[in-house]
Amino acid sequence: MSEQNEPETDEDEVFAEQTLTQAIENQLEADSPAAAKATYNKLTLVGYPREEILDLMAQVLAFEVRAMLEAERPFDLALMDIKMPVMDGVAATRAIRALPGPAGTLPILALTANADERDELDYIAAGMNGVAQKPIQPDALLNAIRMVLAQSQASHVPKAA
Repeated sequence: MSEQNEPETDEDEVFAEQTLTQAIENQLEADSPAAAKATYNKLTLVGYPREEILDLMAQVLAFEVRAMLEAERPFDLALMDIKMPVMDGVAATRAIRALPGPAGTLPILALTANADERDELDYIAAGMNGVAQKPIQPDALLNAIRMVLAQSQASHVPKAA
């Protein structure tokens, strides 16, 4: 049996559950997307306790992520926050870069308030393809995304014989 098809361990399941729950809590705190807050409010109104709501929303998110992975719908780019509660952006990037096949080559754009030249070099050395400053300026973010995607596409162009 290949490593990819091995069942998840209990530790993996706990980590995934905690990570998804934290993602939902982050969305609720940021009021983004608005649908997350609306869903939370509606479930609260009909009497669900907070922990149960977070669990339900994490299950829906897990279902969507699993469906995307099973359908092999690739991501164009990852926006990677450097300061995340469970695993920081550098560690997450290193984990992605360790993945086999195309998943390990996913273009990654760091999002950080700590973006002096030394920090940017550290993020690039960790495997990120670019850095965007926080607070986010929409035009600067779009330019950074375009640059990373252009670099990624250029590196996947077959060389002429």
